[in-house]
Amino acid sequence: MNDADSASGSGSASGSLRLDTLLGWMELRASAQGITELRFQERMVGEPRTSSPAGPEGSQAHLEMAAAFLKAYFDGHVSSFASLPMDLTGATPYHARVWAALRRILPGEVRTYGDLTRELGEGSPRALGQAVGANPIPILIPCHRVVRMDGTLGGYSGGLRRKAFLLRHEGVDVSGEREDSRVVPGGLNLGL
Repeated sequence: MNDADSASGSGSASGSLRLDTLLGWMELRASAQGITELRFQERMVGEPRTSSPAGPEGSQAHLEMAAAFLKAYFDGHVSSFASLPMDLTGATPYHARVWAALRRILPGEVRTYGDLTRELGEGSPRALGQAVGANPIPILIPCHRVVRMDGTLGGYSGGLRRKAFLLRHEGVDVSGEREDSRVVPGGLNLGL
């Protein structure tokens, strides 16, 4: 189900792990402090699988833990990734606060950019949207649970097909896979 690699980014050592999931191939990266990145990958059939030594000491344990969490999530058994160590070194203080707020949104719940702006008490929905879009660890920091104020999907760095899939997987009714597709969760109060 996965391949271990070593990689480096931003001048710091990291380990990586490729996972074959319900959403296709993903690559996780980790430092000795925690998960640093999750990337969606398009993979060609027949592409050779490569394996090389893991990254810095400690990163392999974080990668294996995240892989187990993701497997359980896709099997329908995980509701929170809160205990998974994450290394957000380099994040601005505002981005770190936004990403912490995203981690508090439970599966099946959806918030709007405005909801989160009010919760944080700072910034604007546009600034919050930029911070959400800069999230380096989608799914584990669940930015897919944020929608537009009118209850439509909006955007997603992994593509709207993946955002709609993730929300449906968590029990949210989504009418399609376009920006203007409607979202009807139990945890969204639009006040319309």
